[in-house]
Amino acid sequence: MKSITSSNIAEVARLSGVSVATVSRVLNSNQHVSPETRKKVLESIDKLNYVPNQLAAKMRKQRSGFVVVVVPDIGNPFFSRIITAIEETAKDFDYTVFVSDTQNSVEKERMIMKYLRQREIDGAIFLTARTEASAFTEISHNMPLVLACETLPGLPLPQVAIDNFRAGYDATTYLLGLGHRKIVHIKGFEGMKLSHDRARGYEMAMESSGIQPHMVKGDFTGSSGRAAAREIIERFPDATAVFAASDEMAMGAISEFYRLGRRVPQDMSVLGFDDISLGELFIPSLSTVRQPQSDIGTMAATLLMQHFRGELPKPEITTLSHAVIHRESTGPV
Repeated sequence: MKSITSSNIAEVARLSGVSVATVSRVLNSNQHVSPETRKKVLESIDKLNYVPNQLAAKMRKQRSGFVVVVVPDIGNPFFSRIITAIEETAKDFDYTVFVSDTQNSVEKERMIMKYLRQREIDGAIFLTARTEASAFTEISHNMPLVLACETLPGLPLPQVAIDNFRAGYDATTYLLGLGHRKIVHIKGFEGMKLSHDRARGYEMAMESSGIQPHMVKGDFTGSSGRAAAREIIERFPDATAVFAASDEMAMGAISEFYRLGRRVPQDMSVLGFDDISLGELFIPSLSTVRQPQSDIGTMAATLLMQHFRGELPKPEITTLSHAVIHRESTGPV
């Protein structure tokens, strides 16, 4: 027989025609359940061949009041607004937020997942998803889990993000609209779906205009943006615009272009991605693709809190809107 977990309690609820909270009350021997309902729930448990996991039930009752937010790089200012929004939402429900930094390490992400399996916190929000999808599914059997920023289509979890493919397409179309034809894309971290999606959007826009796409590697850091700028000048000396997959890379590229004698935007237009607060203060102020950082955090935390209240959110991707923001770092050819 299979033990009842927080995931398949929902199956018992659906078969019984009652709420998840009612199933939980039956499992915890709560007296505020009618004999008829109790019988219906127990019959469903028997039919589904489940056995109540008493340890899991006990741990559900012993609410810790803590949730974990897992980020790939705490030094990246993009995540600060998201974490703040998560904390503000969680505070309204009397939850405290811990932040865990994977430092862009898949191995460290796996270690954090191993810790989470010990069920020492009530739930988690992942702002990174580089581990295999099966690991997320396994953890979700023991605790509520939400993915944000990065997504894994087909994963049976609530997820929150923008459409990165469409955003990459819109960013490139914006530069094409300014008359640029030799546009180079600085890609994000290898192995990340959002990096792949933004690059695909760029490629689609270029190819739809009959123009050859050109890409160089990056890893979302300012230093990789500087290295990419040097590579662009060496390999594509006639380039007039750059679309970087993050604001930090865009700002790193701008600083290197100036060092190498290229003016922005007179000689080279540069477009970033994320709309971190520093971008507007940068000189020149950074044109970028805006992600609704606060909305992402609020939505992710809200979905997690719904789980805690027994209102299971749908295991689907919630897509939020993005926008291309024009500032001083881009201009016509």
